[in-house]
Amino acid sequence: MATVLLRLGNLADKQDGLEEADRLYRRGYDLILRLAPNGGAEAAAVSNLAMSTGKRGDLAQAEVYAARALARWEKLTPSGSAIIPSLLSYGNAIYARGDFAGAEAAFLRAKRILEKFQPESIILAKTLHNLGEIAHQRGDDDAAESLFRRELSLFERLDPSGKLMRDTLIGLGGVALQRHQSDQAEAAWQHALSISEELNQQGTDTAWCLVGLAETARLRKREAEAEKLLERALAIWQQINPEAVDAGVIHLKLGILRLERGQIEAAEAHVRAAIRIQEKNHVIVSEGYQALARLQERKGQRQEAATSYLAAVDALETQRTRLGGAQESRWLFGSSLGDLHFEAAEHQIALAQPQAAWQLLERGRAWGFRELLAQRDLRFAREIPAELYAERHR
Repeated sequence: MATVLLRLGNLADKQDGLEEADRLYRRGYDLILRLAPNGGAEAAAVSNLAMSTGKRGDLAQAEVYAARALARWEKLTPSGSAIIPSLLSYGNAIYARGDFAGAEAAFLRAKRILEKFQPESIILAKTLHNLGEIAHQRGDDDAAESLFRRELSLFERLDPSGKLMRDTLIGLGGVALQRHQSDQAEAAWQHALSISEELNQQGTDTAWCLVGLAETARLRKREAEAEKLLERALAIWQQINPEAVDAGVIHLKLGILRLERGQIEAAEAHVRAAIRIQEKNHVIVSEGYQALARLQERKGQRQEAATSYLAAVDALETQRTRLGGAQESRWLFGSSLGDLHFEAAEHQIALAQPQAAWQLLERGRAWGFRELLAQRDLRFAREIPAELYAERHR
């Protein structure tokens, strides 16, 4: 009976029925705890709960479930394919909370196992997608596109219906958007939206497709259209979980857009909602504080803006320590935010605080210098034999 409940939950999840999937997973989990605790069935059930809880936006609880499932599988079969769902659930949970390095380690471990046991599988395609999302978030769009293309190739062989490629299209749309290829981005997002709406017009992926189309409209200077698309996406999340991190992301995008359009009060409400949600979920995002600083500066609240700029710089530096990956990726990530240290320093100069401005510039210069040295080190490492490189670093 418990197995049937879990399978029904999987079916509901595939159809974007988050509440029904969560209900079925919980019933199955409760039954397993009574009949067969401490085994593989319990680990599988907890892994499913981690997935459904995360999709509903409760990241802290999702991480607890995922860690519990992973710990159980580590004892049962640490290198077998049964551990894969728990690795992916754990990776997704900590990725959503900003730990890219930890998530990448979990996904890479899953990828190695899958390439050995299930090289032609949907779950490998989804693992490649997760790694592509991390590369994209770091700003390494070449690596992201390569992973998304591998994912797409698998789906084209495994799923003739084409419905499973929705997330792939979302990923490729994000890469095209980052490269300012608006036509390609819109085509990818629109195709993904048509698949998503067929499954569930009020689902989380539908909301994310609307966000992507909004970003494309904004790139094309169609701000009013972008605002309406973001409002539709936010309305979906207000029904699912208004305190979810994704809801906070949409609040921030709306806040930035309305600030650009001169709607100061409306912008502030969204920006503050985004920061509150991020802090509640222990997610470190510098863009929220940067947007608040710019807004406060526009309102003449210069001291408050200075505090917000410092919070943005602190968040950016913390984010960089959690990225993982190559040093080039960390540089790409920082450059995507513009020169935040310089912007914050300019504000201190306007406040007649040259010492504070100098300290901010020094912090930015120190980060840049460390990354420059690391990139030189990486180039040097590629040019000499591995044995000599190891000797040099003893």
